Amino acid sequence: MVSVVIPLAHSILDGHIFPILDSLVHFSTLEIIVIHNLDREQQGSLISYFDKSSQEVERATIKVEQLVTNSRAARINRGIDLASHNLILIHHPRSIVEKGGIEYLIEHQSDLQWGGFTHRFDHHHLLLDFTSWYSNRVRAKRGIIYLDHSIFAPTSWLKQVGPLPPVDIFEDTILSAKLRVIASPIILPYYSTTSAIRFLQRGVIRQIATNLLLKVAFHLKISSRRINMIYEQKVKLNSKY
Repeated sequence: MVSVVIPLAHSILDGHIFPILDSLVHFSTLEIIVIHNLDREQQGSLISYFDKSSQEVERATIKVEQLVTNSRAARINRGIDLASHNLILIHHPRSIVEKGGIEYLIEHQSDLQWGGFTHRFDHHHLLLDFTSWYSNRVRAKRGIIYLDHSIFAPTSWLKQVGPLPPVDIFEDTILSAKLRVIASPIILPYYSTTSAIRFLQRGVIRQIATNLLLKVAFHLKISSRRINMIYEQKVKLNSKY
């Protein structure tokens, strides 16, 4: 069996979480773990969804827990703590992994190393297509897998490398650095299709320029909170300030 950890941000009003859950809940061999930072009304919408899905004859095992924090790393850590199976998929909260990819994880759960799925955006733009190509073909070969690839790894490896620091951003870069000490990552030929909402709201060129600036700031060891405040400005998809 496979445990799927979804570190859900403060808002579900953008609607991305429900198509993700729709793509997962009918796999009876999955354990879905949602670690959220929702207010009472938003949490009620999530619980209502699971109550409705429970009418199915077979469905995934569901675990839902609130963790009041702006740190997605902390939500990931808690999800890993709750996982009870030998492979964990850390599912990006605005990406959908195609069905064949989930089936592949289930079938090969006992012999997979760590890695992610082939990335693409749900909106076509020359620069977005290049960003995905670079992430799949260049960054991954350097041993860095971003969370929007939907990262998977053996549970024992995630326990071995220890918990992530409670950073507000670039937790996936830190996790990659920990895991590539054990092995180089793989990219599976199934898509993880990510919402381009951040690029569409801010403008593609502006968001790409911001991302590059923030990567420099990360390597200069500037506070993750300060970096994330810039990243989340006017969008507030992962955190709210």
